[in-house]
Amino acid sequence: MASPSFFQNHLFLVFVLADVVSFLLSCASIAIFSSINTSRFAERDFLQTLPKKLMFGLGTLVLSMMMLTIAFSVSFFVCYTKKGFLAMSIIIAVVAGLVVLLFIRLHYRLIYDVGRSSFGSRYLFKPKKTCSLLQKPTV
Repeated sequence: MASPSFFQNHLFLVFVLADVVSFLLSCASIAIFSSINTSRFAERDFLQTLPKKLMFGLGTLVLSMMMLTIAFSVSFFVCYTKKGFLAMSIIIAVVAGLVVLLFIRLHYRLIYDVGRSSFGSRYLFKPKKTCSLLQKPTV
């Protein structure tokens, strides 16, 4: 009985682990975004629950893309390094990394705004002192 030739390569273990983690994170991201899409939200949830779910969903999506890129790059190293295509494997890994960086750059403003609005302005809509215009006039 023959055993697969990639079991001897340690990079193959990295590929398998990165692939599994990427799959699990992408499933979590899909579950989070579908729960956002199908749930009913009250007015209060738009300030607390919804931004946190959006941040967690975007975080798992970015981590999933990073792990997918690692798995993709390592698969090229596993398959083509022994055949003399090391330079091609490095170029493909760098280009794949640039795609992830581009995704993060394009979504950075959204992540920053959601994080700032949900965690930075917690007391913006709940002032401790009442405004003088809203008080009942004393007679």
